[in-house]
Amino acid sequence: MRTRNQMESGRTMLEMLGVLAIMGVIMYGAIAGISFGVDMYKVNAIYTEVNEVAAGIIDLYSWTKEYPEGTKMATAICNNDVIDKGSCSSKGNTVEGGAHPFNVDRSGNGPGNGFMIMYSGLSDLICGRLLAQSYTNVRPMSDEKCESALTSCENSTIYFCSY
Repeated sequence: MRTRNQMESGRTMLEMLGVLAIMGVIMYGAIAGISFGVDMYKVNAIYTEVNEVAAGIIDLYSWTKEYPEGTKMATAICNNDVIDKGSCSSKGNTVEGGAHPFNVDRSGNGPGNGFMIMYSGLSDLICGRLLAQSYTNVRPMSDEKCESALTSCENSTIYFCSY
């Protein structure tokens, strides 16, 4: 009896399943890395915007010696070229990245002696990273009266209050 010498080529089903499993793990890691990178981009964008808007509000105050009323602050800093016009929202009460600047009562003498910049709808990761940053003219707070320090991100909203 003669045996044939057969050359087999290709992969078995088990080998292909192993390759697919490895590719799945690599893709999972890649997607997690990309979403983390997107979140860090958002953190950097908000951090830059908070510092820019705060500096713009302080510049505006140095010219007019008052903070604009309520939600008119974003319109005022946009119309006076305090910040880049490209950053201004068409709605008028926000800056393009989502900042909502307002004036606040810091000493009990009525509104207009301080300011606040609000961001809402933040993920826990972004909120936590923003808390860890140091800011020049503002500090993160947990309420819209700028009275209680922020230690966590329970409501996904941060208020940056003037000193």
